[in-house]
Amino acid sequence: MAKRKTLDGQLIRELLGKSKFLMLNLDMVKKIGLNESLLLTYLLDKFEYFLEIDSNILNSGMVFYRTDIEDKIGLSSYTQRKSEKKLSDLKIIQVEIYFDNKHTYNIYKINMEKLVEIVVNTPLENLREGSKNEA
Repeated sequence: MAKRKTLDGQLIRELLGKSKFLMLNLDMVKKIGLNESLLLTYLLDKFEYFLEIDSNILNSGMVFYRTDIEDKIGLSSYTQRKSEKKLSDLKIIQVEIYFDNKHTYNIYKINMEKLVEIVVNTPLENLREGSKNEA
């Protein structure tokens, strides 16, 4: 399980870079779209922080309010929904939508295998085997 957590964190760092700002992976932008990449990069950045606490967080999910996402990265609620739909259709994320008084919040789950397969064109299993051979 520790190797899985380490690999997920490593994959996120490699996809995003490590800095105080969001860096978009240009291969990701070309393959899934600009707004989708921006939303996914923001989510991955937040997930990476919590991987240290919960190695299963990518599968168990994390809560985000639409208004917070709009405030942080400027994607309107409409654009978020369109991006979520495309990412869901690609099977990169799963989204559960909830309403709390006047706010909408979502629970996002990320499928790293599918994301890596689409962006890198290499199944995650092949990357894992390559990292085992290097060790």
